Amino acid sequence: MPLARPFVSFPEWTPDRPRFQRGLGKATNCYPRTSGQDGSISYGPVSAPQVYSAALPARCVGAFAGRSLAGNVSIFAATRTGIYKLNTAGVWGDVSGAVYTTAIDGYWEFCQFGEYVIATNYADAVQVYQLDVSATFANLGGGPPKAKHIAVIEPGFVVLGHLDVGGTVYPNGVQWSAYNNHADWPTPGTSDAGAKQSDRNILPFGGWVQRIVGPVGGASGAVFMDTAIFRMEYAQPPLVFRFIGTVPGHGCQAPFSVVLVGVKNSQTVALFVSEDGLHAFDGTSTQPIGSNKVDQYVMGLFSRSYHARIFAMLDPSRNMAFWMVPNQAGDSTHVVGFNWDLAAFSELQPVEMTASPGTFAAVGLLTIGYTTDGLDVLGLPTDQLQFPMDNRVWTGGAPASPGYFDSENKLNYFTGPAMAAEIDTGQVDGSNGRRLFCGGLRPIADVATLANLSTQVVYSDVPNQIGTATSAATPAADGVCPHRISARYMSARVRIAAAADWTHLQGVELRIRPEGRR
Repeated sequence: MPLARPFVSFPEWTPDRPRFQRGLGKATNCYPRTSGQDGSISYGPVSAPQVYSAALPARCVGAFAGRSLAGNVSIFAATRTGIYKLNTAGVWGDVSGAVYTTAIDGYWEFCQFGEYVIATNYADAVQVYQLDVSATFANLGGGPPKAKHIAVIEPGFVVLGHLDVGGTVYPNGVQWSAYNNHADWPTPGTSDAGAKQSDRNILPFGGWVQRIVGPVGGASGAVFMDTAIFRMEYAQPPLVFRFIGTVPGHGCQAPFSVVLVGVKNSQTVALFVSEDGLHAFDGTSTQPIGSNKVDQYVMGLFSRSYHARIFAMLDPSRNMAFWMVPNQAGDSTHVVGFNWDLAAFSELQPVEMTASPGTFAAVGLLTIGYTTDGLDVLGLPTDQLQFPMDNRVWTGGAPASPGYFDSENKLNYFTGPAMAAEIDTGQVDGSNGRRLFCGGLRPIADVATLANLSTQVVYSDVPNQIGTATSAATPAADGVCPHRISARYMSARVRIAAAADWTHLQGVELRIRPEGRR
């Protein structure tokens, strides 16, 4: 009997489902690029991390990039004791206004209000830095309370959450500045505060404030609590803001897992990690995005002690959100990606991130302009750069790819050569317990050099087992990778080498036939 040549397109990566006759068993170091009418997914390459800065003096516990009205980009990164600004030589300069006392498990949060970058760490006075003007951070004027969380909320307020007001702690409280004045914090309840639309609200349920975000789903903002999400609606004086508990009983205990994305209907939704998996909040309700797909896998990766080490990263050019997820020991070793346009997942496992305790993701950073000397400091010879010298990655102002601070406390962006990608199909069988014979696999990919492609057959006589992999085979001139293996259950593994030139991996042609019975 001749070998059949069924084409198996790649569906979603769904590690929560059994291996037999389901989605992909693995989709590593690639991202869902396009989808077909039959639900198939074409996967594309993900760039490797590339060092972009010299090392901070200690572990990063917060980062931010601001752009002034003049167009100048400033990148800030914080340690427990200081705040640093990246200069054009790729070196961090100390711009601290004091020696800070961030808690061992604490972090800095930043926001930009006009020409001012504002930072808070809950332990010290709220800090402010005027772009293109300040030499160091300083205490924010107006006497705001200490706070863990900060955001700018329409139509023009700085909002603080989880408050310490002169030693009285309101973990469920939020307080906002005078209208259109980040440095004016009148005493709540006074006539001065009322005239300036400033106030404080102690939210009645939901536990502690975990994150505050700007416009989402038509609302002015949202407050994520342990077990609730409040919608913020601007209501004009004297009420100013109306807080509506839209999702009681369901919240977020991973504050840095929250990321805002724009969807097809031009609305903004918030993606986040909850106690039971990954969800999307549209300003009114939440929808699970990882249920029956990746939730069990993701939630099993880390200990609940490390919620604060889950960090979201955004790559809007690919419609991708990424969550850096720690392992049971708290080390950052996995990144789970989600294409919100296709509602499909993949996974990154760059070796550079292995064993990086508490690694901090650099969310939404722009790039600054570098001098040639700066590239030399980073150890980046100009003839080996991924981008030409006149690219905005180096000249400044480019929207950054996802980034993170590595175990050496250096800022990395995912702008290097493509990482080595690997995809496993689900298991197929010969039906009725019959064995299959595989004579080869033909990957359907546009890899420029066939030597950068290889395949393996992963086989087992029992369904849903991981199985044994054959030796890797590279394609012959016709693109077929030769294999000779007999088993009851098989899956195909396709690998593309690091630094290979490719754009789409669509599926694999299986050269298989059923074997006879005894």
